Amino acid sequence: MQCISCGAEIDNRSKFCPLCGTKQLKWESLVSEEETSVSEAPEEETGAQASEDITRIKKVLEDFYAGEGEETAAEAVEEIPEETEAVFEEETLNYEDDPENLSAAPVFLEEDEDEPEEKKRHVLNYILFGLIGALILGAGIWTYVQSRRVEVNLNDYMTISYEGYDTLGTATAKFNTKQFEADFGDRIKFRGSDEERDSLEQPSKDKSDAALLIKNCIGGTLDSSSDLSNGDTVIYTWDCDETLAQDKFKVTMTYTDVEETVDDLEEVDFFDPFDFIDVTFVGKDGEAEVELVEDDEEPMVDELYYDVDPIDNLSVGDIVTITVSYLMDEESFVDQFGAIPSVTEMEFEVEDLESDDTTSISGSSSGISGSSSSSSGSTSSSTSTSGKGSVLPNSSDKLLTNSDVSGLSKADIQTAINEIYARHGYTFTNPSLLAKFKQYDWYKPTVAADRFSDSVFSVTEKKNVDFLKSKL
Repeated sequence: MQCISCGAEIDNRSKFCPLCGTKQLKWESLVSEEETSVSEAPEEETGAQASEDITRIKKVLEDFYAGEGEETAAEAVEEIPEETEAVFEEETLNYEDDPENLSAAPVFLEEDEDEPEEKKRHVLNYILFGLIGALILGAGIWTYVQSRRVEVNLNDYMTISYEGYDTLGTATAKFNTKQFEADFGDRIKFRGSDEERDSLEQPSKDKSDAALLIKNCIGGTLDSSSDLSNGDTVIYTWDCDETLAQDKFKVTMTYTDVEETVDDLEEVDFFDPFDFIDVTFVGKDGEAEVELVEDDEEPMVDELYYDVDPIDNLSVGDIVTITVSYLMDEESFVDQFGAIPSVTEMEFEVEDLESDDTTSISGSSSGISGSSSSSSGSTSSSTSTSGKGSVLPNSSDKLLTNSDVSGLSKADIQTAINEIYARHGYTFTNPSLLAKFKQYDWYKPTVAADRFSDSVFSVTEKKNVDFLKSKL
């Protein structure tokens, strides 16, 4: 075949032109077309051909280095035979297997030395570009996930629980903050400035953005939360700030009012509190009084108060109303006795009063069910009754003077003021004061402090309260 560069006739099996040194690109395909190749030729023929090629290469090198001095050419001729023989001993006759050993003939290996490095650079570039692309894609996905809106169904996190007794049950609506933060804590972020964040109502403990959202954007109320019975319906109505949630948190909230039926409240027994008392009327027509006798063997009586109105100056045909209330809070009463009154108010009619002081007894006319309450305007007890243990027993009946309070300490004067309140059923919030007055039979705490009005005081009592306060 001919050299692809200089056109010289060369052996078909030569990979390089022995004259100009050019690599023959079609050498491997030409060899495969011949019936005998270097790898298939007999060992003796391969060795002979190799010897011929070496001789040719030596001649070319001698000519090539002829202009650079005999020493240089001689050195090249000295080095090439051994290296070339080593290469030709391989069956593939591939000069690229060990290019460093052919350093004396760089013209033959120039293209082969550059080729692996170029391939490596290409591979490294592909890998680098791939990594950069993956990072850009990952950053894009992360940005999209972080910036997109979060959709939340608030009903999934609202529960309504019930406790207590039938007719006295309580309902509590609770938002499952812990589960909400577990589901959305990593996705909900506040998007406003630090100043805007500081202007919001801050959570008491958890400082996460999800907790900030719950505190400022999510809320609601129950339409009924107390005095519940089994079968009652309660409705939780949401009250949410959707605008703030969308603008500053990128959160879209969906919800519907929660409507549930009360169940599983513990059943309680009922009792008639009027079975524990006897009511009689004593005195003359127009001057009669009510006498109420309690059953001392019934333990519930000790925690009930019977308010009578009116209590004296009664005539035949007058109606007396007796109202029952608790001396403790209702829930504690039910916890202790497991029962509640079936009625809390009853009317009695004054009948058959004698002209003398004999006693007449009347029956009840009708029982009226109602909420537990007492009349804040009930008539105060008589002086003889309310005077027991009092500092100033007449403070509700006569105007006080300096002589009445001379020698009293400020503590005594304060007690005298409290006595006027106590006669009208004022329930003291100070435990020691409450205990102090409860030891007296005349004291019946029936009106809570936050419901009490001094409008129940007589003109005398109002003036005495002001007088006593001026002495403190």
